[in-house]
Amino acid sequence: MQISITAGTFCSAPGFYNMGIMDLTSGIVKTCEPAVLHRVLNLVRNYLYSSSYHRKILARTFYAQLLWHRSVAQTLGQDFLSNLIKWVKDPNLIMKEVGLRGISNLALHPGQSESLKSQVPFLRDLLKNEARVTVQAVKSLRNIICHGKGEDTKVVFCSISKQLRPLINDERDQVKISATSALGYMLRHIYKFKPGLSTRREIYSFLVPLLLSFQDNNPEVVKACGGALTEWTTVIGWSSLTQIFKHATLSDHIQVLEETCKYLVSTSKTQLVRDLLSQSFDFLKSPQSFLRAAAINLIGLTTKKLNMTQIDDDDVE
Repeated sequence: MQISITAGTFCSAPGFYNMGIMDLTSGIVKTCEPAVLHRVLNLVRNYLYSSSYHRKILARTFYAQLLWHRSVAQTLGQDFLSNLIKWVKDPNLIMKEVGLRGISNLALHPGQSESLKSQVPFLRDLLKNEARVTVQAVKSLRNIICHGKGEDTKVVFCSISKQLRPLINDERDQVKISATSALGYMLRHIYKFKPGLSTRREIYSFLVPLLLSFQDNNPEVVKACGGALTEWTTVIGWSSLTQIFKHATLSDHIQVLEETCKYLVSTSKTQLVRDLLSQSFDFLKSPQSFLRAAAINLIGLTTKKLNMTQIDDDDVE
């Protein structure tokens, strides 16, 4: 097999160039034999810090995507993470994205959880960034949690939930969908390790953001929210709602929301209802008109089901 590094055949626009390489390398990694992949790795290492911008992107993207394959990621004597962290710290957005893609791939494999766990605070800080960087940071954290070990999984989730939660209602659809889908995967994995009180408290805090975005008119957002809410109800134990969310669509999502509010009130968990309403009221100050309207709708549907004699005067105010 003849292997060479050339950038001449790709589109010169950086964004499209990078996406093209991602698609190309993904296909190569998934179809080639490990021996071929190791030959490619040995070649691209020589161009990781090339003076040619396009060759450097090509080499780094290959390098990051090769880590999807376990035999490459477990190559002895290679400090993959060190290189990837350097690229994530680069001010260039494409370099950041490539570095994060590599970390996301590295997190798929056994034996990486300890070294990657120490990078969680660094990755968490990237959740408030340009859309393409935020999306890749979310995927990296998702893989660290979903391929992590037992108690570590819950600790990492709790450490990022404060930064992840606002992304469920981000005004950028690609960020909102990515964060919501990632949350669903995280919850499914956490459920296996029986989350305790502190973890459940963090999980509860995602209910209102999910129910607000669930009212979106974008079918992909509704689908992602339905998936995350399915996992949420499984973890919390609201089994009667699990199937409702699992099959929810854009045509019936408001009806599903009504059923959810009705069920919430029927649980007679007064403190939970208070917390939900209090969190909903905070969204009335949102700069996004959609979120303000969605919050009013959620508050209305909930209070309509309440027996007001059970509510304190302070809560009524």
